[in-house]
Amino acid sequence: MSKRLPYDVLSYIAKYIERDTQLTCAVVCKQWTEPFLDAYWHYPFINSKALKSLCKKSNRNNVHLRNLHRTRGLTTYYLTEKEMKLFPTLQQIYQNINHVEYIEATDYEPILNTTDWSPWKSLRRLKIDYDYTWTELVRDILFTLSPLTSLVHFIFKTTSSHDDDIKGHGAASRLLTTTGVLESVKEIAPAKTIKEVCFDNDSLSTPWMFYFACKYPNLQTIRFKDGYRSPESIEEDYEPKYYKDDLQILSCLDQFFPCLKSAHIFTESWNGWPFSLFTSSLKHFGVKLEFLNYGTNSFGPDWLVHSNRCLQPVADSVQTMKLDIAYADDNKLRTNDFNLYPSLVKLRITLRSRPRINIILDKCPKLRILDLSQGEALSLSNYAKHSQNQSLSIHPLRRLNAQSTSIHPEIFKYLSFRCQQLLDLKLCKINLIEGDWLKTGQLHMDMLFSQLNTFELAQIHFSKQKTFKLFAIAQTENTNTNSTSNTNTNTNPDTDINLPEQSNQPQLTQLKWYHVCLDNSSGKQKAAIWELGSQDIDFAQRYYENFPENQARDQAHDQEQENLPQPSATGLIPRSDWQKDLQYGVIIIRVKSVKYFIFDSILLKT
Repeated sequence: MSKRLPYDVLSYIAKYIERDTQLTCAVVCKQWTEPFLDAYWHYPFINSKALKSLCKKSNRNNVHLRNLHRTRGLTTYYLTEKEMKLFPTLQQIYQNINHVEYIEATDYEPILNTTDWSPWKSLRRLKIDYDYTWTELVRDILFTLSPLTSLVHFIFKTTSSHDDDIKGHGAASRLLTTTGVLESVKEIAPAKTIKEVCFDNDSLSTPWMFYFACKYPNLQTIRFKDGYRSPESIEEDYEPKYYKDDLQILSCLDQFFPCLKSAHIFTESWNGWPFSLFTSSLKHFGVKLEFLNYGTNSFGPDWLVHSNRCLQPVADSVQTMKLDIAYADDNKLRTNDFNLYPSLVKLRITLRSRPRINIILDKCPKLRILDLSQGEALSLSNYAKHSQNQSLSIHPLRRLNAQSTSIHPEIFKYLSFRCQQLLDLKLCKINLIEGDWLKTGQLHMDMLFSQLNTFELAQIHFSKQKTFKLFAIAQTENTNTNSTSNTNTNTNPDTDINLPEQSNQPQLTQLKWYHVCLDNSSGKQKAAIWELGSQDIDFAQRYYENFPENQARDQAHDQEQENLPQPSATGLIPRSDWQKDLQYGVIIIRVKSVKYFIFDSILLKT
């Protein structure tokens, strides 16, 4: 077998074998020796014992030295301050490596601040991992990395309960009162080749941001993420009274991330530092952010004020945005407090409040793609439903994806008229609220202005009822109706939205009826859609003419059946039993045209 595997294949396999197993594989045969030894010694671990052995002049037959030509990186861990005196020798031995992971333990005195990294000018990747349980400053850690001109990937990891390690780059309690530090920070050697960085959102500060704006002038992407420390373990030490002073400090820079195009930020760091300082500084220096990923993590009574304060400075330029708005005990999202985003083309929003679709469209006039999820109830503002003086302008939205939310049926009429360029509509895990379902068993999706390319529905239900398995479609593109011929953009919204009351609507008999069932014809159970015949449609129509009584009868009958067959895991029943799904209602869809219709992941061939 080994003879058929070339070196590069064996080398690739060796990288994914456990370290102890690599040595075992190396003695299988001669051909396996080199690739598995290369993998084993590619990234050796240097502890106290290994370091002492390496540095002994009398031990020239050291196993690490014999395999020096295979080594490209090191992990050094748990070295004491005394042993770190041998660190320069280690750097001399491994002078051409490009990857180092440095781990410092809590058992010894902090020595990271005395480590000289300058001999390792070939380093491209450096990870520093330390854990101190005291609060002394670790001074100038980041300054010591400036000579590493080849460094492209730096990971700084700590489980410390304090945040003075990064703040202490100038050993200043407040940068404001030590202006000399500002000039010294500006003189550091910038890492111009680094385009992307990612930091934990644990404990930020204005001095920290000042330093990195100088260090990484050519950043295109900056991401902040939740670290593995819990927010409760981090002291909120930011003082809002210094907000204006902090803005002034950042404005002293010559530039502030001038190449930045993408950012992932929050309302504030876990220590209370507000990201509005970051976005306001971008605006001050004229930086045009294009992609923004934003998450709320401030849950006080003024959460919306703080969010808007953070988002407003970059709202004019952002073209793609992801919003995660977690706060739900406030109805302010229904109002016009939502920022204006004149350049926004794509918006993905996750929220636990009640979004008003008309406000989102009004505030994002160029929006093409909208993804909504986890909203309490997607609906319209009162002015969009009842105002007699407001006029609607056609919106350029092309794609709408809504999932895990509730929707009022009136939304579909509004969207159809307001977004006449809509091409793709996807609704998944949607709870349709209100409507006439309790009386008629029918939920209407009226979209008589919509010419859709793709219309996808999945797991649609009313309140806590079983998901709909029956639906009916009418495409009115070729019908001569007044409702679809009027496309005046300055028409009163009430007149245009009340489409179901027009006399020339398609009747139930004009619809094509379908049922999602369990198909066993091929010997395997699979989901399928079949079209009801004329007699079945007549039966369904009579059923829904007296829906409450017929539903009550069927539900009572089901309760009496002790040996009622259980539905499949998908909740589907065989085609022959389709009438049992009538009690759960039918979705009536009226659309001008649709090219591809997908129901519960099944493409309907129309």
